[in-house]
Amino acid sequence: MMRKIIPAPDERKFSMLDIEQVEGDGTFCGYASLFGRIDLGQDVVERGAFAESITQRGAGGIRMLFQHDPNQPIGAWQAIREDDRGLFVRGRLASELALPLIRYPGPLRAR
Repeated sequence: MMRKIIPAPDERKFSMLDIEQVEGDGTFCGYASLFGRIDLGQDVVERGAFAESITQRGAGGIRMLFQHDPNQPIGAWQAIREDDRGLFVRGRLASELALPLIRYPGPLRAR
């Protein structure tokens, strides 16, 4: 008798990255997570949640991924730090990804 293997559901993570604009070279900065607020996954992130990973790995050791998918890197982080508001990030998108964002200036979260 053959058993049917049912794959696990494909899990996606979403983030409302709070950034104002992308520069001509694909550089941007903003907040990847805000402390004390319910996110799209219905989680509340508390201050200190990222501290150990940032200390151990640094910005260069944390991959910038599309929807947290390890098969879809989209750029590189230049700085990641916690402050009083949340997880502040600065990074640069891969050039082929930056061009469409630069063509449509204005706040990204309005798109």
